[in-house]
Amino acid sequence: MKQLFQFSVCCLGMVSSLFFVFFFPRPFIQFFPEQIAKPTFFQGEAALSEKVFFLILGVDDAGEAGSDRTDAIMLVGMDLNTSAFELISIPRDLMINDPKNPKDQIKINSVYKSGGLEALKFVIENLFSVQIEKYAVIDYSLFKYLGDLVGPVEIKVNESMHYEDHQQLLSIHFEPGVYEMYGEDLLNYLRFRDDSKGDLGRIERQKNAIKSTLIQFKSKLSFEFIENEFKNILCQMDTNFTTQDIIYTLLSMNDLDDVIFFNYPYQIATNGSIYTDDTRMTTLIKEFKSFSKIQIAEKEGTINVINCTSQSARVFSIVNYNILSSTGLNYFLINETINSQITDSLSNNTIMVFSNKDSEKNQAIIEQFQSLYKMDFNLIDTSDINHLILYYQTVQALTQTRQYYPTPLQALVFIKQQ
Repeated sequence: MKQLFQFSVCCLGMVSSLFFVFFFPRPFIQFFPEQIAKPTFFQGEAALSEKVFFLILGVDDAGEAGSDRTDAIMLVGMDLNTSAFELISIPRDLMINDPKNPKDQIKINSVYKSGGLEALKFVIENLFSVQIEKYAVIDYSLFKYLGDLVGPVEIKVNESMHYEDHQQLLSIHFEPGVYEMYGEDLLNYLRFRDDSKGDLGRIERQKNAIKSTLIQFKSKLSFEFIENEFKNILCQMDTNFTTQDIIYTLLSMNDLDDVIFFNYPYQIATNGSIYTDDTRMTTLIKEFKSFSKIQIAEKEGTINVINCTSQSARVFSIVNYNILSSTGLNYFLINETINSQITDSLSNNTIMVFSNKDSEKNQAIIEQFQSLYKMDFNLIDTSDINHLILYYQTVQALTQTRQYYPTPLQALVFIKQQ
């Protein structure tokens, strides 16, 4: 009977955890123990290299001027070990060999319209010698929706931007300065290309707009945001990203300033056509695939110290700050008292780690806390079913009281007495 009860609790915990994975964009997704499956990025070559590449297409439905033009073509790389990101925008006017007739040359932005997603994916995979795991085809109208949803988005305009196109209902007018843009203005800023740099100038503006929009988007992530808006956003994309993939990716972007933007190696012919600079392309492919330009050390993770005592949040904060503040530990205090169900299940102060493979590191943590608190601590890891259940109960209890904290995690420390 006891085993049946434990199995039922475990199943309930699994269901609860899947709810958090797919619908709750908070830190929990970044520190799942090894027993939880990795995101669906892990397919094909990615399962071995743990480096994945995504294709992001911005499609402009321009009416009579030609629909389904890929006005933005971006290849994104992500190193799943270090959460390093890199992005390269491919000029939409880039001349390539026609996949259907290799002797002919066409602009790369015409491939999607004539051959569809798979044709363009094939071209870019061959161009960069990578395997594209995920894709998202986004109509430009989504940027208008996002701008209104998460705006204002701060954009710096460096030069005068003036353009009128009655056929596409475009009326773009910006003078140099810093703007707080919502949907319509943000979309116009992205679509403008009537300057001396043409499409290449727009690529630079896309970088700025994407970064600023992502910063705003991340700042809005909450349970209410996911519940009310996330499905609407996904419905406006043609994508094979799952909700889990997108949330995992967004939360992995610890600092958007660390995203590396590569410049596509191009040369301009005398007739104004844009071609790949083959002499520089080899170096770019090597750097892009190896993430050699990104110097991001793997993070140790945060040690979250949880109040399982009868102390008030203020008292717990003061006492534990005095103990931990001068240690150099990367710690975070969760001051509000946690659910008594968690407290009652603990017989002593307890440290939970998420892997039993690095016994030396785990032992160092427990020895340090025993020395700091002058008390004994139990050490547990999530390979045990009962500890895994405790983990899920902790996640649920913290979520219900809206107690959030930085990730990734190195350990959870339950302070029951001090």
